[in-house]
Amino acid sequence: RRGDDDPNVEAAFSAIMEAFEAYEDALYDSYGEVTPLVIYDESAEDEEEEDFDDADEVEDPFDDDLEIEEK
Repeated sequence: RRGDDDPNVEAAFSAIMEAFEAYEDALYDSYGEVTPLVIYDESAEDEEEEDFDDADEVEDPFDDDLEIEEK
């Protein structure tokens, strides 16, 4: 069994990804269709996690510490 960082695994992944993208482009150009498949991209997932971590810094609109002025 080989790890994710094995150069052969990365080369195989890249070859499959390039073939898939070429197929999808040809399918779209010929028929205006796309496949329902998505290429998994770890770097995009890492960016989403960073964005989610930053969400804690956003002010909570339902903060219980808000003062309400009574008439």
